[in-house]
Amino acid sequence: ILLIAITSQGAGELFGAAILSIKRSGMIASLILMLFLLTGGYYVQHIPKFMRWLKYISFMYYGFRLLLKVQYSGDQLYECESKGGCRTLQSSPSFDTVNLNGGLQEVWVLLAMALGYRFCAYLC
Repeated sequence: ILLIAITSQGAGELFGAAILSIKRSGMIASLILMLFLLTGGYYVQHIPKFMRWLKYISFMYYGFRLLLKVQYSGDQLYECESKGGCRTLQSSPSFDTVNLNGGLQEVWVLLAMALGYRFCAYLC
């Protein structure tokens, strides 16, 4: 959670440095962060095709995936009362798009985004 907070703080610093008007920077930051939140996979799992590229620039996407990987394991079982026996959590419809193993890739992407946002804010 700390890494996500540091990354979002860097994004806020970039918006504040790039747009000098307080009203405009608040409005634009709210719009961009809402777009990141909606395309990050937390609220909406299946976004339209023309917007799918936005999730790869969203720190919410990588942060949410990292939180899922920290909290859950692909080997955890659920639905043990069904006739077919127990199923793993990875095979559930909620986790079909997320590989619950690993997590280092998300950490590196969030670190790169945090440093990139802060560097761009410094250049502004």
